[in-house]
Amino acid sequence: MSLPPEQSTSARGMATSTPPPEPPSSGSSTPAGRSAYPQPALAPPLVRTHLTSTALGTAPPAVSTRTLAAHLAQHPTHSAARAVRHVFPAPNPVRRLARRFRVKHSVIDGLSDKEMRHWEAEGPALRRRAGWRLASDTDTAAGAEGSGSVSAAAPEGVLVSELFWKMYLSLLPTVERDPLSGLVSPDLLGSTTTMPLSIISLIPDIMRHYRDVIVRAEKEVFLATNYWQPSNSVNTISQALRDLSARIVKEGKPKVVVKVMYDRGSWEQLWNAHAPVPPKGWTPLKFPAEDEIPGLHMEVINFHKVLLGTFHAKFLIVDRKVALINSNNIQDRPNLELMSHLEGPIVDAFYEVALHSWHNKLAPPLPCIDKPYQPPRDADGNIRYLFSDANPFFVDIEILKAARAARLLLRRQTKALDEEQDDSHTRERFRDIVRHAVENQRMSLAQTQEGLVRDFRDLRDRIVASGFGSRPNSRPNSRRPSAQDLTKLAHFTDPETAAITAANLHVTDDNTSTLVGDSPPSPSPHKSKTMPVDRPHAHFADAERSPSADEMHNGDIPLGARTQTADAKTSPVKALDFEQPGHRPIFDDHAIVDSPRASVASLGTHPVDGHGDALPATAQMPDEMPAMPKAVSQLRESTDELKLVSRLSADEVIPPGTGSKRMFKLSTRFNAGALSEAWATVEDSDDLDNFRPHVVHAPHAPFPIAMCCRKPHGMPGHQDIRNPQNAAWLAGFRYAKRKVFVQTPTLNARPVVRAVKQACRRGVEVTLLLDLGFNDKGESIPFQGGTNEEVVDRLYGILGKEGKSQHLKVYWYTGKDQVRPLNAVKKQRNCHIKLAVYDDEVMIIGNGNQDSQSWFHSQEVNVMIDSKQVVAEMMDTLLSNQNTMQYGGVGADGVWRDADGKTLEDHGATAKGTFRGLSGFIAFAKTI
Repeated sequence: MSLPPEQSTSARGMATSTPPPEPPSSGSSTPAGRSAYPQPALAPPLVRTHLTSTALGTAPPAVSTRTLAAHLAQHPTHSAARAVRHVFPAPNPVRRLARRFRVKHSVIDGLSDKEMRHWEAEGPALRRRAGWRLASDTDTAAGAEGSGSVSAAAPEGVLVSELFWKMYLSLLPTVERDPLSGLVSPDLLGSTTTMPLSIISLIPDIMRHYRDVIVRAEKEVFLATNYWQPSNSVNTISQALRDLSARIVKEGKPKVVVKVMYDRGSWEQLWNAHAPVPPKGWTPLKFPAEDEIPGLHMEVINFHKVLLGTFHAKFLIVDRKVALINSNNIQDRPNLELMSHLEGPIVDAFYEVALHSWHNKLAPPLPCIDKPYQPPRDADGNIRYLFSDANPFFVDIEILKAARAARLLLRRQTKALDEEQDDSHTRERFRDIVRHAVENQRMSLAQTQEGLVRDFRDLRDRIVASGFGSRPNSRPNSRRPSAQDLTKLAHFTDPETAAITAANLHVTDDNTSTLVGDSPPSPSPHKSKTMPVDRPHAHFADAERSPSADEMHNGDIPLGARTQTADAKTSPVKALDFEQPGHRPIFDDHAIVDSPRASVASLGTHPVDGHGDALPATAQMPDEMPAMPKAVSQLRESTDELKLVSRLSADEVIPPGTGSKRMFKLSTRFNAGALSEAWATVEDSDDLDNFRPHVVHAPHAPFPIAMCCRKPHGMPGHQDIRNPQNAAWLAGFRYAKRKVFVQTPTLNARPVVRAVKQACRRGVEVTLLLDLGFNDKGESIPFQGGTNEEVVDRLYGILGKEGKSQHLKVYWYTGKDQVRPLNAVKKQRNCHIKLAVYDDEVMIIGNGNQDSQSWFHSQEVNVMIDSKQVVAEMMDTLLSNQNTMQYGGVGADGVWRDADGKTLEDHGATAKGTFRGLSGFIAFAKTI
């Protein structure tokens, strides 16, 4: 395949800077004759799922040796704390103190002209290290080439926007004073990534993806969370660890190393903030007991920095190949949450954060400590990131499984039609024979019989040889109906909506796949004003099958087998003998239902695709489907019973006051983890089907990303502002030219409130989506900044006097099934997402709220990304999955009113002033 001229230079650079793929070891599970990373056939534009290195335009950033991981790889007996002291020794106290005030000024007021010139001079080296380039770098190189300069080579790297670059430079003074103020080595502060998936939904949807990633681990798992609270969410993670252990034992592989961190107060933290938790201590928290996970080496740490240094981080790293960052804890809450799946060199930065957080000695060490991130490659050694259903971590997402099966079936049917056309000469031959018989009917039967018999026999042999004779009986009754349904599904721009709408209309067909737990079709009514450019990427290939994770990463991860996750105590489906013990638990509205796969052995020989892999049942022709074994028949009967019960409960036993089936179904989903149930108040409409948990991002090249985190600070006070997290947030407000969008549970930290006012005064539109009543007890403690309602009142009061209030838009979070905000104190409908978007271009997501605790005390992990495409896709789903913009807006005076003019006080949905002063402190203390 020829390279486009604009990509040839960068592709050559990549070839010299990245090593070729290692050959599979003798013990590899890759079959003989099969590439460890096969290259599928070229896909049609609508189903591109791969991105090769020739389309990336850059080589991966160079691997840094000034990291904790590099030190611990050489000194495995050292603790992470000792590695910190060795790699980043404490600076001179006098010099550190001298920089203290200068850095604070840089964070709050921005870089001085002198500082900006200094960092711009360092710019080329900083961008090379991160794998970035500015548009001006290309222009400079082009000018140098025209003048004959020896430095005329075009710079490599992904293009970074001017806004992102300015925000990134604003982080650097903080790491100059303290290299680990952002929890990560300065060499890894900036990097590149891909983001193939985000989830904007309730906690169970995110926990399912955690499960899907954990069970595919081969060497190590690192999980960090603030709350680890016994719940259905904990059960999902614990069962995933049991399943992983069972698979490792079955396959006879080395134990997987698992590290877990959480934050719950204990006396031991008074002298050891990173308190190890023994097995007898973790078992009551619903972790798996040691004897339940013989295939794992598990360590658990309870981390809190006394007094106020909360470990608020929430992320997952598996095999140093994938990182998940999310807003939710491992607990059950009725919260709308956000998770993003990251693959790329940024994983090494997350790895560094994990080591820094762990602090203690790693016993046993992490197996990937000496293996920096390596991107996936194809058989030719080209970097190939995987998207949609081609990504092996997404094979259990129901909507992608259905879309892939529909695509396979459509192609097989198209191929069959082509074969029929190729057989047209056979039909013509048949007609010629009949015509010949008619023309010679006057001839003697004795003279013609022998010739006709010979001709018909020849025709019969041809028909049998081509397989044409079997089609007329099987095709009309099987192919046509399924082609109509699945072809339509394959052409929906949003297949999730089609799935849910069909389910709500009780459309079921045993010959088609059933979509469970995902969402609907019609495009969202809330389109971001900044949409990605509709431009095809070069060198995409379609996946006739989803490659395994071992193919994805140089033969490391054999993923063919799944592990047993069925639990007879929790599953209403009778346990059967299945091919691969593993299966994905599917969360229904009322129970957890196991969705195992039937035994391949018991079904006999399956038709295969071009790679030799068995086709899913929904992509098979009827004549290829074997007789149904007894076990599978029992499973279908059980499943049909469950469907019937589900229909009865949804259609005939809907409790009074819960609305239609569609309203009841959506509200039931939101009531998972609710302290008290709330039912839909919105009108029944197709918009209720437009709740889409999964944002399956369109294939894209790697884009710039930076870590913007902060270390925990235990002492009271608001002086600890010198960190990349706070610098990034304030820089976004400072450099945005058109708009700032923030969604957060709480907003009261003085620096961000000041930044909101300053942006509005410059004419920048600031949109705040906040929770009504979220953590009012804690925020009412003196010096914390006040509740959301109090902050909003003050903002509108001050800006109103200055004539600038028109630039501030505040909305109270309103659930997808509601027409007015519900107070978060009732724990019925909350939004726990932490997100900030600047000029529809740069986005910061992660763990940090906009309150005083997250700004000055807690350890937080966030990422700043530079991608208009990803921002637009996430914003579209974010606004579609809530009714905040329709029903949550406050008036010009900062007061919310409904269509009848009633306020929140009229609805009893606010408690202004309830938790003031000492009463607020006492109320908060009672909750601890």
